[in-house]
Amino acid sequence: MYQFRQIFDEESQQAIDTVTMGKIESGHVSVSDRYFIMPNQI
Repeated sequence: MYQFRQIFDEESQQAIDTVTMGKIESGHVSVSDRYFIMPNQI
C-alpha cells in the first residue's frame, strides 16, 4: 500500500496541485481537500 501510494503521489502530484490551486483561487479550499481528492481518483 505504501509503495502504491508513493508511486500514485508522484504521478498525480501535479494534477492534485492544479485542482487545489484552482480551489484556492476560487476561495473554496480547505486543509482536508488534498486528502480527499486522492482516494476519490483511485
